[in-house]
Amino acid sequence: MTVEDLKDMDIYEVKNFIRERLMYSAEEIQEARKTITGNDVAYNLLWDTKPNITLHKRFEMSEDYKSNDDILSKFDDLGLMQSFYFAKLTFYKGGGTFVWKTNKFNTGHEEYLGGFGTVDIIHFIMDQAWGLNL
Repeated sequence: MTVEDLKDMDIYEVKNFIRERLMYSAEEIQEARKTITGNDVAYNLLWDTKPNITLHKRFEMSEDYKSNDDILSKFDDLGLMQSFYFAKLTFYKGGGTFVWKTNKFNTGHEEYLGGFGTVDIIHFIMDQAWGLNL
């Protein structure tokens, strides 16, 4: 998948692409099953789960965690964050803020992303980086 391919997709196809990138691997699901054997509901949910694009990694939105950077790094092959001169995604009390500059001469931009989910936040960043078709 390339950036040009993403630009030709509609919003639903792009969001499904993001969800697929964020899906848990089979190994991660197996590991989760081993650690929650005491919780019957969670164990049964994971046991019955086949590859399901709704079961994906999500940003920890209470504050900044390294796992949030790991989620963004899933798109490094496309150069997502490298498309900006400066970019920073921060979280505080459930809301995200994305601050970016496209080059060193322009003024910075800041957007509060409260109410956005993980997929929507990544889609917003992609749109700012590449100007996706909305």
